[in-house]
Amino acid sequence: MGDYVLIVLLLLLMTRVFIKNRVNLKEYKKLSKTQIIGVIATYIFTLGTSTALIVYGKKLIEGKFPSPFLEEFIFIVILFFVSIIIGTVLDKMMKEITKGVLPKE
Repeated sequence: MGDYVLIVLLLLLMTRVFIKNRVNLKEYKKLSKTQIIGVIATYIFTLGTSTALIVYGKKLIEGKFPSPFLEEFIFIVILFFVSIIIGTVLDKMMKEITKGVLPKE
């Protein structure tokens, strides 16, 4: 059940970021169909990858530490690093696919 909650939260977060940056919607009109397909595929790939890393990271550390507090702290550290790494990779892939049109700073 917790895994599904995490997946829903990730989807909501990505939707929030997308809606918050409505300026990017105008930028999407400048892209070709191939670039739009690449952008969509990249978002789906990064969402799946980040979800898999977080879920399997959580399962990897379950029961390995004597303290539940320490276990949750390690999980938060995993979330932090996955977010930074996936965000950096997503930015680089978007710049490459869209030839610098997205993401806007």
